[in-house]
Amino acid sequence: MIGIAEKEVEMAFKLYLECAIIADQCNTIVRERNIESKGCDFGVISYEFMAQSFLLYEDQISDPKMRERSITLIVGTLLSFKSFVKSDYEALSAKTTQYAAKLIRKPDQCKMILLCSNLFYRGCSQVSDALSYLPSLTIVLTWFRQRTRFLLKILREFLSAFREH
Repeated sequence: MIGIAEKEVEMAFKLYLECAIIADQCNTIVRERNIESKGCDFGVISYEFMAQSFLLYEDQISDPKMRERSITLIVGTLLSFKSFVKSDYEALSAKTTQYAAKLIRKPDQCKMILLCSNLFYRGCSQVSDALSYLPSLTIVLTWFRQRTRFLLKILREFLSAFREH
């Protein structure tokens, strides 16, 4: 994929994400059916594909709109995972949220951080599960608290535009 990444960055980025999803699906099948994987850990492979997509994002993607699309794709990919180790999932979720917070335009930051907030409570079936995500949610809430005035302005603009239609 390195050759593709030099010419078609967005295609290579999407391929890394698709490969990560497929590796996660393989990991799910191996676990559900108790299949011996003979030393092949699909969870590690999936994480590595995600790490490569993050490297591509950092090094090759500079267009603000493409960065926004990329974060959306990353969030969708992370939400589709079923067998990721919790610590790996949390690390990737936190990194994605950091990328969202570093977008150039403030409205883009707001949209993407709001989208990333879905990553922190996915799969919480019990209160104890939800409480384990509090430290991560605290980071997101702190970011929102620091930008309250700006967020209110954006929400007012959105509501006024919505009312006009």
